Amino acid sequence: MSRVINEVSQWFWDPSIWLPPNVTWDSFQEPKVVKDNILEPHHFANFSDLWYPVPLAILVIIIRSCVEKKIFKPLGIWLGLKDHRRMYPAPNAKLELAFTSFNKLSKRQKEELASSTQMTYIQVERWLRQRHQAELPNTLQKFCETGWRWVFYTGILIYGFVCLWNKPWFWNIRHCWYDYPYHQVDRDVW
Repeated sequence: MSRVINEVSQWFWDPSIWLPPNVTWDSFQEPKVVKDNILEPHHFANFSDLWYPVPLAILVIIIRSCVEKKIFKPLGIWLGLKDHRRMYPAPNAKLELAFTSFNKLSKRQKEELASSTQMTYIQVERWLRQRHQAELPNTLQKFCETGWRWVFYTGILIYGFVCLWNKPWFWNIRHCWYDYPYHQVDRDVW
């Protein structure tokens, strides 16, 4: 198993895929002179930097929960949106099993369920429709989620403009390829 993982890792991180010719991953372990500046190995991004998004993602989830509950839910209620839960239909084990097992039931399957549950075909359809609608978010939940998206994407857009405004590659895309792959990652971008 470890041999397979090793081979996949070697294939994925192959320098011929990620790096230009005559550059290897070991090239980043020694100082480089770029535009009369000496770049030390710690100036380059490291693979261990890929762990930073994990705690940041957890932080964003916590912030999202707080923003939705403390800001947008009270705002939605103040605007007149109702915070009601959709009603689940009466419990029925056979219908619940069919609902969770199949994405969409055919007419024949519904007829078989009706005969096995002692219900009419229309009652089975109504139960399935009510069960489906019970899973859908209500208007207040949709409002809170949309409010969070607005806050998040607006904040990320502003942050991106603030960080990239004075970078040359923001104004001219060709700067992304000058001195590639020996780019230094600035603190405000990182």
